[in-house]
Formats: sequence, C-alpha cells, structure tokens
Amino acid sequence: LTKNLPKPMLKIKDKPLLESIITKFKENGFINFFISLHYKGEIIKKYFGDGAKWDVKINYLDEKMPLGTAGSLSLLKDYNINKPIIVMNGDILSNINFRELIQFHNNKGNAITVCVKEHAIEVPFGVVKIKNECVEKIDEKPSKVFHVNAGIYVINPKLIRRLKEDSYMDMTDFIDSLKEMRVTINSFPIYETWSDVGTKSDFEAIKNIKK
Repeated sequence: LTKNLPKPMLKIKDKPLLESIITKFKENGFINFFISLHYKGEIIKKYFGDGAKWDVKINYLDEKMPLGTAGSLSLLKDYNINKPIIVMNGDILSNINFRELIQFHNNKGNAITVCVKEHAIEVPFGVVKIKNECVEKIDEKPSKVFHVNAGIYVINPKLIRRLKEDSYMDMTDFIDSLKEMRVTINSFPIYETWSDVGTKSDFEAIKNIKK
C-alpha cells in the first residue's frame, strides 16, 4: 500500500488520512501546522501546498534522514514557537477534542501531556493460579486493561530546544530523558474514537467501519 505513497496519504472515503487529521484540527480552531517529511514527502507537499485550500497555514520540516517523532521537532528551531504544540502521528484517526487537550495541558501546568487510550486484552481460556503445585484459583477468560500510548502529545516549546539537531529520537526516549529534570508529565485519557493505522489489517478495518 505504501510502495508509491507515504502512509498518511492512504485514503479513507477518498480522503487522505492526513487531510482528515488537519480537518479535525481546523474544526477545533487550529490553523498553524508543521508537517515533518521524509519518505515521498513531495507527494504531501504537492497535495497540501501552503494549506490555503483548507484555510490553514502549513510549513514543512524536511528530514534529510529519518529523525523519529521527537527528533523531527528539532527542525522547528528556525521558527518562533512560544506556545505549547500538539504533536500527532500522521497515521492516526480520532475524534479527540484538541481544544480540551490544550486547556488540560495548560491548566495542569504540564511540561508534556501524553494522550492515552484504554486497551483491553482478554485471555480466551481459564487462567489457573498455582502455588506449590496446588490450584488456588481459576479465572475464566480474564480481561486485563492497559493504557496505551495514543501517539498524540502536547509539548512546551522550551523542551523542544533541548533536542539535538539531525539526531534520531523517538518520543518515548525523549520523554524518558526528561524524567531526570523532574518536569510534570501527565496523561490525558481519550474516551472518543481512536484508531492507529499501524498495519494493513488496521487500515482495512477502518475502511470497513467508515463505509
């Protein structure tokens, strides 16, 4: 599917994933966008241009080599960023209210806010708890709930300036490195719909839901 297209340009209902993301932000009052590009980035540039068609302003961050979700933010150094920014992966669809997310971030005084989504995993068998060969308990098809990283973050601009230029860094590693600074890192739960187009099966499932 991505041999000739960058993944954010895969279409759901004849609209690229990235266009749906931008449209959702626009509905929430956001008009300034930075799109980091590497793989077949010229396709994205040609489609969106400067964003005027959507009444938004788009700037592009060209990665000479893949820099990772956090590493690409180092390319913002040439821009006067003085407010918290929302960072979002380009292969996610969600009905999250971005305005509420920013308000939460500011009200809590967070340095970074990490959006999370509940994900339940059910064991399709009875789970036997054993101690010293003795059966203590049998849980029939138990379910475990995890909070998973939703790929959406809010970051204060002063933290972005800590990133090294042209150096690869994933967001998870960046957040781990900040723990030593004792900055406030809080989670924001997403209760709205959320889909991560991580695999071909994920993409096909979303297409079927959207029909």
